[in-house]
Amino acid sequence: MRTLRIVAWIVAITASAGIANAGGGTALTYQGRLLDAGEPANGLFDFEFELWDAANGGTPIGVPQVLNNTPVTDGLFTVQIDFGADAFDNTDRWLEIVVDATTLSPRQPIARAPYSIQTRGIVVDQEQNVGIGTTSPSWPLHVSTTTLQAVLGETDSTSASAVGVYGRVNSASPGGFSAAVRGENRGTAGFGIGVWGSQNGNGWGVYGTTVSGIGVLGEATNPIAVNYGVLGRSAGNSGRGVFGEATATSGLNYGVSGKSNSTSGRGVFGEATAASGSTYGGRFESHSNTGVGMFGWAAATSGLNYGVWGRTSSPNGFAGYFTGGQNYFQGPVGIGTNSPGWLLEVNGSAAKPGGGSWSNSSDRRLKKNIKDLDGVLDRLLTLRGVTFEYNDPEAINELEGERIGMIAQEVEKVFPDWVNINSRGHKTVTFRGFEALTVEALRDLRTEKDREFANHDKRLTAVARDNHELRARNADLESRLSQLEALVAQLATQQGIEQ
Repeated sequence: MRTLRIVAWIVAITASAGIANAGGGTALTYQGRLLDAGEPANGLFDFEFELWDAANGGTPIGVPQVLNNTPVTDGLFTVQIDFGADAFDNTDRWLEIVVDATTLSPRQPIARAPYSIQTRGIVVDQEQNVGIGTTSPSWPLHVSTTTLQAVLGETDSTSASAVGVYGRVNSASPGGFSAAVRGENRGTAGFGIGVWGSQNGNGWGVYGTTVSGIGVLGEATNPIAVNYGVLGRSAGNSGRGVFGEATATSGLNYGVSGKSNSTSGRGVFGEATAASGSTYGGRFESHSNTGVGMFGWAAATSGLNYGVWGRTSSPNGFAGYFTGGQNYFQGPVGIGTNSPGWLLEVNGSAAKPGGGSWSNSSDRRLKKNIKDLDGVLDRLLTLRGVTFEYNDPEAINELEGERIGMIAQEVEKVFPDWVNINSRGHKTVTFRGFEALTVEALRDLRTEKDREFANHDKRLTAVARDNHELRARNADLESRLSQLEALVAQLATQQGIEQ
């Protein structure tokens, strides 16, 4: 009966250039002495090497190495086997050898020399990634630890330009996204990168500089958490929560650029916690004669979002305060309402200091097709003033109680251009040119009164003339009566009749 056994073995990491190509730097050189029936073997033999995690039983590791027609001289042979770097994770390994279909026993323990591939927790995988504290590195250098700091870069240099950790990306690929240094914090608190520990001096917790890109970019990408792209805080009584400066005098650059993809996140959030002093949660300046000091843009085309949102907890403070220059609002502006249906909607009372009506363009040079108004008084008198109460004043941002006004449907019949339909589908009344109508109505009244006065004067003149004629007639009658009385008296005397 044929008996084969290994009586001596040596395993070592291959270090020569010729061997490195065989296994990418992870191949092992196995040297052994094979005995056949107690004598040194000679000839060609078929070898199979398999790595195990136990001396007996257990689980095979990696892919078995099959080497057929291996020469053996005076019992000595040398082979190269490569189970890959992932096969060695700093735990014990055993080598099982099969020669010409005969499994040799016992399995051979792997000496510690091969573990220079994976030394004291350092792992080098087949892609040449180096892992410290991990057996499956996903980066060229991957450090995993449960201690306080994963990587500490420290220098004791007193040079003004000393660097604890320096990262550089030389890739010039257009349109790509790269980072010289990237820090991630997946805990519930802490910092991804950047802490300035000195109590004095002009230092930076995070300092980003770029020639044409973004000096510091903060992103909060969790779609459900309350997170911050950039959170800046200042505890000083004259500090800045966030101060961003883009010093280039041309080009599209950003002093601070913040972005959040979360449904409740903040692209930029600044907080100044000092209870006194001239502090800023965030301050933005532009020195360009066509620049923007602060630009807020809510890019979503639906939903309730805010380009700029200001809030104050002080009853004497200002949620928004604007001085100098002009102010422009393109869309509807609501005061006391967050859903204005007009370009300007005020929920509550409003005052115009100095009184008077709102101004509009009235210069003759701006107008054409100028025509007189006719029949104004009669049209105004067809309108009806009423008192009323709204069914649900709160729903339409109106005041409660009895009101005085008109009915839009009635006004529409007389002045249709005064009536509009708002976003809620309700008819509203806007008095357009009411002052001019009032002036013309007064003019119509005066004309009518002047006409009545003239008619009255005519009637008085006619009456006076009639009175004069009556007085003349009365005088004539009285004269005739006197003559008649005298004649009667004369006749009576002649006839002897006593008067």
